[in-house]
Amino acid sequence: MAGLFKGGGTALVTGAAAGIGQAIALAFAAESCLQIAIGDVNTDGLDKTQQLIASEFPNVTVYTGRLDVFLCERAQLTQILKQDVPPGLKNRGSIVNVTSVCQTVLRNNYSAFAASKGGVLAITKCDAYDYGPDNIRVNCVATGITSTADDAGVFAEKTPLRRTGTPNDIADAIVWLSSPKASFITGTTLTVDGGYNLRNGPP
Repeated sequence: MAGLFKGGGTALVTGAAAGIGQAIALAFAAESCLQIAIGDVNTDGLDKTQQLIASEFPNVTVYTGRLDVFLCERAQLTQILKQDVPPGLKNRGSIVNVTSVCQTVLRNNYSAFAASKGGVLAITKCDAYDYGPDNIRVNCVATGITSTADDAGVFAEKTPLRRTGTPNDIADAIVWLSSPKASFITGTTLTVDGGYNLRNGPP
């Protein structure tokens, strides 16, 4: 079977009711990940995502559930530690967090947002170091301005590629970083911002 996951694998996608999260869930399905769990506070949106996957990828099993407060990484690590390395693969599991170039590319009145995204980066690196011996990879994707942002048009001309990112741009990067193709990558930030960070430096 074609695709990065070749008809195997299980993915958990949070924030999957719309936007980037929905695009990630669809991208996993497109790459032949046949079991996908999706969660969000917006249950109507989750139903829409499930319907989209079912219509385009009827061989994929989708599990849905409302998530209000969820300590994602701790719960994921606990579960992955119970698993063996799947046959033919090199890693027990992979976690990809989402952060932002705004942790280093500064904007006015963004201190709380930047600090929270910097925290995601720190957790990612610490867990990659701590759980690497358990054969668990932990990485993050740092997004730039995407088409889902209210002020996206203002920033398009500030990127070398002269456009903003799309949810699919982010989703493709996350799915690849999750896949066996990235089996020797951990503790890394993959910046997906059309080169916007070149103004101030990468995360």
